[in-house]
Amino acid sequence: MTRAAPALLLALVATAGGCSRPAATPGDTLVLLASRSLADSDRALARLEHLAASTDVLGPVRFELVSAPEAGPQDFARLLDGFGDTGGLRAVIALIGDLSALQGVDPSQPNREPATLTSRVVDTTALDEAVERLARAAGRRGARLVLASAPLGRQGRVEVPELLDVSGRFAQRAGFIDLQAAFRPLEERELFSNGIDRLDSAGQELLARALFAALCEDPGPVAPRDGVERRARAQARALRCVAQGRRAEAAAELALAHQQPLGDEPASPAEARAAVRDAALALALEGPEAAARPWSRLGSVGSTPGLALTGRLITQQAGGPPPDEPFEAGLVAAVDAVRARDPQAARRAKALVADHPQRLEAWMLLELAGIVASPPIEVRAEAIEALARDPDGLVPAEAAAALLDDWPRCLNALPALYLAQQPFAEPAP
Repeated sequence: MTRAAPALLLALVATAGGCSRPAATPGDTLVLLASRSLADSDRALARLEHLAASTDVLGPVRFELVSAPEAGPQDFARLLDGFGDTGGLRAVIALIGDLSALQGVDPSQPNREPATLTSRVVDTTALDEAVERLARAAGRRGARLVLASAPLGRQGRVEVPELLDVSGRFAQRAGFIDLQAAFRPLEERELFSNGIDRLDSAGQELLARALFAALCEDPGPVAPRDGVERRARAQARALRCVAQGRRAEAAAELALAHQQPLGDEPASPAEARAAVRDAALALALEGPEAAARPWSRLGSVGSTPGLALTGRLITQQAGGPPPDEPFEAGLVAAVDAVRARDPQAARRAKALVADHPQRLEAWMLLELAGIVASPPIEVRAEAIEALARDPDGLVPAEAAAALLDDWPRCLNALPALYLAQQPFAEPAP
């Protein structure tokens, strides 16, 4: 295959370093290395960095993208060597198994005349050598190499089944991330700009979510550096279990998080976020009395995502400045309005649902407002129908229905649901 030209390599390095972010601390950077999968945009990179930063599962972290559509696996080591950040890296996640693994084969361009002889035979010897060169290049930067299967659309799986052998070859490698398995149940959807291996915007969003789920595991493909990261990962898994209605698993994950105890007072913003997650999970799984102790750590904490909402449900009292995040501010205002018997409470909750029809938290507050409204408003069926329209929702329709049926105990889960789902929400413009 044709090697990436030096000019292309320079362009890639400029793209990776072209953001106005501050310089990363050595050892904090993860590089996402791809050929065709991420050729159309850097959305996956931005979403993955947002998810990791919002949840602390990787501690202080920065993601960089090195993507060269005309390059193949044999070029990856050279691309990494030319990556502009000269500091140490933590990990290199390489997507492998798209059309670049073959020579000149691209069914998405049926009339394209190949510049070189095409072949549908994967040169496994050359592929193994390319991976080992990449592992050595990553090692020179202090990084672990993590291989991930490049997602394929149905057309790719059917017309180029040889690509499935590429991911299968490395499936037993330690830390391997099987993205193809994550995408296979979704193949009825349009997630690829060419139907085969180039992810469109929606596909990149799903890739970021799949990678994030893998990075939340412990040890996972990138092992935690310390107890702080281990606790954050357990909390992230616990929050996901609450959202999916798996209470016993959530309790087990919370117990793992408690193996890395928090101090009496948070000493950093990351510790404050961890303390809020701890209180929200205790509220969801054990109720307000059990949540009172973790909540007591948060008396002097400033604005932190989920803090105000968690406090309203634990203390049953209003007060304090409104949250910075608009959706949480809307939830808190609706809770306060219902508690104050404000005749406009139902209107507030309806407005929140209109702006966020795919968020279970908004529907729960509309159900609460509907119960105290005169006449009462029944919203359960409408809520389940609306939530079922979101194919990427973190809360499955059956879990949403079970939560809405578990009244009023389900209100204890409100802050945990918010903390579970908010990192996946589109950032405010």
